[in-house]
Amino acid sequence: MEEERNRLSQELEETTRKLALLIEEQNQEKLMWERELADLNTEMERLQKESEEATQRALREEITALEMQRDVTMSEVDDWLKEADRYINTLGFDPSQQQHMHHRLEWENNVAVVHSSLAGLQNQFKEQLHLLQQGQPMESLPGVTLPHLPQVPTMGPPNGLMSPMMYAPPRPPFQHFQMGPPNGMTFTPQQHHPAAFTAPARVTPPPATSSTPHASALPSHPATPPVSLFTTTMASAQPLSSNNPPAAGKLDNLLKRLGDRFPQCNRTQLMSVLQQIKNSRGTMAGMSIDEVTKQVAQRLAQNEKPTGAFLATQAQSSALQAPSRDPHIPHRDLQWPRSSRRGPHSNRKLCLMCQKHVEADSQHPMSCTHTVHKDCISVWLQSSKDNACPFCPAK
Repeated sequence: MEEERNRLSQELEETTRKLALLIEEQNQEKLMWERELADLNTEMERLQKESEEATQRALREEITALEMQRDVTMSEVDDWLKEADRYINTLGFDPSQQQHMHHRLEWENNVAVVHSSLAGLQNQFKEQLHLLQQGQPMESLPGVTLPHLPQVPTMGPPNGLMSPMMYAPPRPPFQHFQMGPPNGMTFTPQQHHPAAFTAPARVTPPPATSSTPHASALPSHPATPPVSLFTTTMASAQPLSSNNPPAAGKLDNLLKRLGDRFPQCNRTQLMSVLQQIKNSRGTMAGMSIDEVTKQVAQRLAQNEKPTGAFLATQAQSSALQAPSRDPHIPHRDLQWPRSSRRGPHSNRKLCLMCQKHVEADSQHPMSCTHTVHKDCISVWLQSSKDNACPFCPAK
């Protein structure tokens, strides 16, 4: 009995000792897990803070990107509106030009539509910013409907012109336009001798069909070699038709006005003079009709032999056989048959401004060889102090 009691006591002590060891081991493990849990909580808090900062930073970047997109879009619309307004201002207000008025109303309607869509465009961007701040992903935001912005023409309106020159003779007012180089016209290669050209229908030849203006009636400028209007080929006329694309009727309208002003010149001659003006200036954009007319008159005066008298000669003496011409011989070296009789207007010169015959009592006295009416040059004399002749730049 005593032995059994001792054995049980030893087993109890052994069990108690093992239990104490287990409790101590568990306490150590508990402390270790608590330390690890604290470390994990600290790491989690750090990651959460970094995640929140990254989220806020991404949100700010998305808002900045959306605001930048809004600013760029609104800036593009504003630039388009300014450019469209400038283009509309070049169209003028002349109700007699139905084509211009229709074009102006069309562009005014385009500008009004874009103006009315600006408020809706701003509201769309505000809605996107609101959804973005509420946490909606940027890729899931609804799209912004942009207004349609038609391409604004880069050149002036068709048949628009600038303000008239001061020294131009009085004429009816016409709508402003910017004249550009013609495009899209079909040119027919011309022959290299004057016989290939015919005078326009508006030229009235003198009664004597065989008469030819005498050489003394032609102005002489020995210091300046003449520029032949009749030797202009397609090589020189082609650049005029391959630059900016104006409307199809602009060139015809300009040539019609020039033809009314210079009835002694046909369409091909006027085209050649316009090409010479364009080559000397580099561009004809921004020139008014009066300025173009003045430049054409000056070019005709510099050619020594007025084209009107020469064309009248061709119309009167169509029965005469013109000598064949070598393409390499200059136009001024040709000798044309002359009649012994002189027409009733052969002793009178043409006014370089209005292209009408100048009587002795209506001619303004000039120190140079140019001929103008007193009435035609009166405006020029009032506005010019030093230059007594509008066709002599060197003076």
